[in-house]
Amino acid sequence: MIPNSTPPPNLTTFFNGFSNEELHQIGLALIQQSQHSFQLQQHIHHPAASQHSPRRPPRPTHPSLETISSIPSLMNH
Repeated sequence: MIPNSTPPPNLTTFFNGFSNEELHQIGLALIQQSQHSFQLQQHIHHPAASQHSPRRPPRPTHPSLETISSIPSLMNH
């Protein structure tokens, strides 16, 4: 674990080291990873839900589109 005596990292300085394209790719990778882990948690914690509709796994496409479109506006601030 990280000792409490270390200061938190400066995110502004950290992200300034990347170009906008790299930040965009990082954001997309984080979204894909979070969606993947979310789907895994759904299958693990809710096995009954997957039994009701085995042919239609839950795929949140609309929230992911909204999140992807909001990334450039976050980077501009």
